[in-house]
Amino acid sequence: MRRFLLISLVLPLAATVAKACVSEGPTYNHYMYSIVERNNLDGTRTPGYVTDIAAFWQSYADLSASGGELTSTYYSDHAADIAKAARRKGDKAMTAYLGLLDRYLRVVEGTAVNRWDYRPMPKAQRESSLGRLLASAKAYRGTALRQQYALLTMRAYMLLGNYRANIAYWKSTASRLAASPWREAMRGIYANALLHTGDKLGACDVYAAQEDWLSMKWAMRHYRNLAGIKTVYAHNPDAPSLAYLVQDFVNNVQETIDQTPLTAPSELREWLRLIDSQAIFSDEARSFVAFASQVVADGKCASPAMWESAAAMVCYLLGDYTAAGQHADAAVGLGGSQRVRDNARAIRLLVSTAIHEPDGKYSAFVTRELQWIDGKIAEESASSRYYCGHYVDVKERVVHRGLIPMLTRAGNRSLALTLHAMCDANSGDDALRRAKDSGEHDFDWWTNGNPNNVYSPMDDYCAALDTLTATQLRDYYGYLSSESSDPLATYARHQAYRDSTYFSDRIGTKYLAEGRFAEALEWLDKVPLRFVQGQRISLYMAHRSYEVPRWLVRQPVSDTTDDGMPRKAVPRSNAKADFCRYMNALLAQYGVARPGDTQDSIAYKLATAYFQASCYGDCWYLTRYYHSVGDTVLACEKDFAAEAVRYLEVCGRSQNIDMRRTALYALAYIPTDPWRVDSYDADYNVVTTVRPGARQYKAYAALTDLLLRYPAGADDPVSRCDVLRQFAAARHSD
Repeated sequence: MRRFLLISLVLPLAATVAKACVSEGPTYNHYMYSIVERNNLDGTRTPGYVTDIAAFWQSYADLSASGGELTSTYYSDHAADIAKAARRKGDKAMTAYLGLLDRYLRVVEGTAVNRWDYRPMPKAQRESSLGRLLASAKAYRGTALRQQYALLTMRAYMLLGNYRANIAYWKSTASRLAASPWREAMRGIYANALLHTGDKLGACDVYAAQEDWLSMKWAMRHYRNLAGIKTVYAHNPDAPSLAYLVQDFVNNVQETIDQTPLTAPSELREWLRLIDSQAIFSDEARSFVAFASQVVADGKCASPAMWESAAAMVCYLLGDYTAAGQHADAAVGLGGSQRVRDNARAIRLLVSTAIHEPDGKYSAFVTRELQWIDGKIAEESASSRYYCGHYVDVKERVVHRGLIPMLTRAGNRSLALTLHAMCDANSGDDALRRAKDSGEHDFDWWTNGNPNNVYSPMDDYCAALDTLTATQLRDYYGYLSSESSDPLATYARHQAYRDSTYFSDRIGTKYLAEGRFAEALEWLDKVPLRFVQGQRISLYMAHRSYEVPRWLVRQPVSDTTDDGMPRKAVPRSNAKADFCRYMNALLAQYGVARPGDTQDSIAYKLATAYFQASCYGDCWYLTRYYHSVGDTVLACEKDFAAEAVRYLEVCGRSQNIDMRRTALYALAYIPTDPWRVDSYDADYNVVTTVRPGARQYKAYAALTDLLLRYPAGADDPVSRCDVLRQFAAARHSD
């Protein structure tokens, strides 16, 4: 409530800005149109005079060492210290003023609409207290605190609801005072009075000039459409609030387009309202483009680039790329503030990705523009007041939503991936990879500054690399490490991560996952053990063996310690390289073995190792860097589970009954092509469908028939299989 009264907001916002959860992965569909910084609009930044007043109190009481944020509640939070400082200084005038200010704040507390601990102050008592306070403020005849008493006067009028008195007081007295934070606070209260007396547009002019965008946003809540924009423009073609309204309109066009496929039509408007957006459909969007063009043609505004670039972005969002290009090209040559012209330039770059071919001339143009964006990123990050990461968003959107699709369509996948790598490096993830290369593996695995995070599927670049075959990844690394005359390729390569150890590990793992073990060793043998020990999968490497049959033995590993922290272990060798040597030896032996017990034994070992290294096995870490219960075979991998089935089928024909029984049990265990499928009916009841044609069904059937002829011993795991009993019951009921 204090903050509300101090910065003269009329009412708190009905809802804060929210982000829609539409995808688990990044979409890079950032807002491009930004002439009012977005973090000005989310309530996290207060007008400058609020900070300046807080800084005054901090300095007066010498509280800089005690910390505390310079916010609108700074005085209330430190009132006792400030009063003590006034008494220590013998500042009787300040002590008297602080007494009145504290009385005012007690009235504020009694007026709060969200109070729950005390009953609100009765209206008569409140008005009486404010009347006495107002009389005392007006009676001040000194000069040292003249502005503070003037502010107190306007605050009292505001709480009394005497808005016309505040307008008159501002015009006759407050506006004539010297420029100061106190005077700016009074100007904010004057805007509050204008708003309450029906002059919304005049109030918003003040709010915009003060960068009190949150107050202006609330006041303009009913103008967030084309009709509202036209009304404000008719009032004043250069109204400061138009910057907010035009930006809001453009971004709401995007939000409406983005949310339409994801939301039922009957719920779309309400959903957009909940995420602090406004539904703007295509007809209204096209009408806006026509209006913006007319505004530019009329020549009545000082910022035609604002309107032309808005038309360009709306056309781009609507898929009219030719018109978007025309508007974008025109916008960069028009007038406006530096931020407006920068905004137009960024939009032209995005639009260009939809209308140009990636030839040498375009490559040079894009490189210059991306280098310019890098400069804007540096400017933003160097300024704590203005930094919000907008140009990081611009670069990501241009690259991921524009350049990468363009280059992929043109068949230049390597450059597309290099640009992806560049953005990944810009995000800071390359620093994590460099930390890994340094050999420092004893780190806190919970933190974001963790090299293992770059092996996560939530790391977008990591996920992109996972889609490549071993040959494609090898060729991409060769491209990444080479030189080029193409300026865009050179620009991207110099920012991309190209460490040989990192790529040797990845390429070797790819070859392993494709079953090309000899080629995998050519890369894995280049990887230092210390690098492997720094990976999170090293825990599983140290505690699991691919020689242990998964269908007979489960190898659990506790991921966390007793205090909940991730558990670590140090493998003594690179399990991936060991696995490749093991498989090469077994495959060579199997190739020369004759049918019989020896071949069956080798086949069983191969099946065991293949299945353990598959996405279903305990040793999944051999073929991937992360795992979930929903994992399946990737298109770029060899189906190791299918290989296990192939070798187990050899064992299942063995003359050795024990081998045949164990092989059939393993075939029944492997979950691919399951013997039954559970689903749900309309009432959410489980419906089980038995599939007699499934591979697993046939394995269970063969195992059941074998056990009828050759019963297993009581200590045999086959005899204790509860799923086998379920199968037998289901088969009998059929």
